[in-house]
Amino acid sequence: MKPDPMARNWDGIPRVVHVLATSEPACDRAVSVVSEAAGRANRRVSIDPRIFGNERLLPALRQPLDGCAAVVALSGNSAGDGLFTSAVRALVEQSAARDDFRVYLLLDNLTAEQFHALAGSRIEPFDLLHDNIQLTAGLREPDQSGAGPITDQVVASLAEMLASLRDIRDRANWRRIRVGAGIFAGRVAGAMQAVSVLVLVCGWAATRMGWSARIPVDAQALREAISLSAGIIQFWALMFPVFFILRGFSAAAAAARDTRWAVRMNTLCALILVGALRMARHAGAGRPWMLLGIAIGACVDGLRRAGLQAQRLRHGLEVHSIDPDLSGLTENLAGVGPANIFRVPLWSVVSQSVVISYARASRWSYDLATRLFSALVKNDSPVFLDREKIPVGSNWRRELQYEIGGASTFLCILDQVSLTRPWVASELFNAMRGQALTGSPRIVTLENGTLSLDQARPVFARTLEQDTPEGAKMHLVRRIRVSQRTVDVLASELTPARFQAVSVIPQSVAIIFEALIRLVTMLCAFAAMAGLLAWAGWVYEMWNNTPILHWLRPHTAIALFLFAAYLAGCGLRLAVVSRFQVQHESPAALAFVQGFSGVGLVLFCAAWFQHMPPLVDGWALVAAAFGWWRAGAFFSYSALGDEKLRRA
Repeated sequence: MKPDPMARNWDGIPRVVHVLATSEPACDRAVSVVSEAAGRANRRVSIDPRIFGNERLLPALRQPLDGCAAVVALSGNSAGDGLFTSAVRALVEQSAARDDFRVYLLLDNLTAEQFHALAGSRIEPFDLLHDNIQLTAGLREPDQSGAGPITDQVVASLAEMLASLRDIRDRANWRRIRVGAGIFAGRVAGAMQAVSVLVLVCGWAATRMGWSARIPVDAQALREAISLSAGIIQFWALMFPVFFILRGFSAAAAAARDTRWAVRMNTLCALILVGALRMARHAGAGRPWMLLGIAIGACVDGLRRAGLQAQRLRHGLEVHSIDPDLSGLTENLAGVGPANIFRVPLWSVVSQSVVISYARASRWSYDLATRLFSALVKNDSPVFLDREKIPVGSNWRRELQYEIGGASTFLCILDQVSLTRPWVASELFNAMRGQALTGSPRIVTLENGTLSLDQARPVFARTLEQDTPEGAKMHLVRRIRVSQRTVDVLASELTPARFQAVSVIPQSVAIIFEALIRLVTMLCAFAAMAGLLAWAGWVYEMWNNTPILHWLRPHTAIALFLFAAYLAGCGLRLAVVSRFQVQHESPAALAFVQGFSGVGLVLFCAAWFQHMPPLVDGWALVAAAFGWWRAGAFFSYSALGDEKLRRA
């Protein structure tokens, strides 16, 4: 059966489902599974059957495996077919490269116990599927067998995937765009901070030495640039002492290496603050420009820290798991240290995310992960366990990489089996790199009482070589010997009410701030309505040379201008959130309304931009950035009652 070109790109999405089998009966069974799933999803699909060990395979080899899913019928003699093994390897690579491609497994004349035994013997293709693809519950549980339940789960999962394929693809694209844009914006923000230092020093030297008269630059503009740069630098330098003022020196061990280092850094920041203030006063642009610089510095520094957070999502697991010795991990750990105050998030994150890492091959780790997951769910703690949260057929390595990149707490379950597993070592190292980069996640190892570092992977030998006291703040990893009370104690500690993220602004201050500006946050809801009016106002202003602006009093016009800029940032952020993150019956229509309104507000502000003083224009940019951030907080804080937010 050849793929139908019409079904292949129906609705703009490839809907070819590949079927791989080594016998015709197994192929027919898999084809019937795909047909039933397509019927449940009410989607047209094209089935691409490939029977190995048969001449029917040869023509199909010329066609790429570029569909949306694949169903693999695995039998006992599948490992002896080299072409079949190569095809399975290609499917695994495809699932690792694409978020919208899944691989489903059907057992043909095999039980679940036999499959686990063959996979444990490191025999391809059993090992490839076992170590890379999220399998059905009947295959994850060693005490379950039988084709019936497995077939039903494959049909249900494949039908759900086909029904939501466009949404899966859109969210995957948005995740890639968001990460790439966040990293790029963070680097631009870092460059802006570096340029601010150059502008401040060079501009101050030029004005002090009398060189400014020889430079073809407006003197007033140079003074304003010096004051803005001084404000940006002042905000950056303020973050270190603010951390200690808000948290106290007793809590500084989470971010500082030792007390002497903290004193030296506080002294250095104080000198930078005083120096920048004196340079700004010497420039003579006035305090309003320096205050604007501090506000812009808050936006720039927050953007830089968000870029560091986005870099965590780019940390891949595969790079460190290919080499069985994990070469390079020990050397790379030399740069991993306590969290840096200049890298941790500026604002406290209210929601937490717990990730559990364990070795699937270890029954002790498997059972402990199950009990811990159940206890955390019972306490309403957001927790991620691969076999519970990753959709069937997905590449769980890639999904776990994303989850570790956004986790606030990383629980690593270790026994003698885990210490020899390269994937578990790679996951721990990934969490440690994220902790060094942004201060998150908090890492906790749950260790078996008989744990020994003999034959352990380099990352474990380096991390666990010292006997770290439980709960010590100066160490990267908190080590816990598992006892009968460990699960209950951890479940109590990780409840949402006790969650405290590492950030410059403590969570208690963040919650108080949220309560005080609740009304400002609720103004996000008016972004769409105000945006529709802004379109009419923009047309009227452009057609008649801004009559509304001329009719208003100056202070009223400035207030309206800043309010419109704030709502423009809200509307654009809400358009993105509505399109990619929040479940609605018609997210595309809602996103269009928010985007249309946001663009109208931007155009309305653009019509007034050239008529406003430069100082007001600068505050308008800050107001737009504030609106963008507040719209994100509108959907992030649980206190606002949002239940539709889901992970993008």
